[in-house]
Amino acid sequence: MTTGLSKSQRFRAEAPHATLNILPTSKEEVGRLVLTRKLDCAIIPNFDRHDQNLTVSEVGWDDLVCAIWSGSELLRGPLTLERYLEATHLQISADGLSEGLVDMALREIGLQRHVAATIPNCLVIPWVLRGSDLITHCADSIGLLLDGNSEVSLVKAPLALPSMPISLIMHRQMATDPATTWLKRLIEEIYADRQIRKDAARVSGP
Repeated sequence: MTTGLSKSQRFRAEAPHATLNILPTSKEEVGRLVLTRKLDCAIIPNFDRHDQNLTVSEVGWDDLVCAIWSGSELLRGPLTLERYLEATHLQISADGLSEGLVDMALREIGLQRHVAATIPNCLVIPWVLRGSDLITHCADSIGLLLDGNSEVSLVKAPLALPSMPISLIMHRQMATDPATTWLKRLIEEIYADRQIRKDAARVSGP
């Protein structure tokens, strides 16, 4: 009986001999890694590759928000589009090269931002932003990981940005494998719980 256990506890209880290895990858590489069985599955935002040998299911979605140091001058008043474009930006890119959704959205309206540096993931945001007037973009779900000690404020961007679907990718031949379907169900439950927490935070927020 595993009712009431956290997802990590359930993983250990239901699959005590399994090993979970989590590897960083990019949208450009993930399809090949799954097809060559170097990854059993992958979770990636905005996956747009179509391959008959891959199964792709949407497990959740994120909205892009601006992350700013809580002591920044940028928070002294509304973050208008003008102030946003005048600011210096930090890009988050796993490979350090890929263009972000923000840049594509800006280009569509004839604008661009000034990106001064790139970091590989969201985990270092609190330390990179602290003491600066930099702006970076991250998924709104990052708010679930931040507390007051992070000194990071998440604010709505002053331009329309698309939501990011989060896709679970597996090899089609593994679709009926019992271990794979169990893992897929566990991942879907994790993202369902995450969405409930995001909705609750949005309702109780300022």
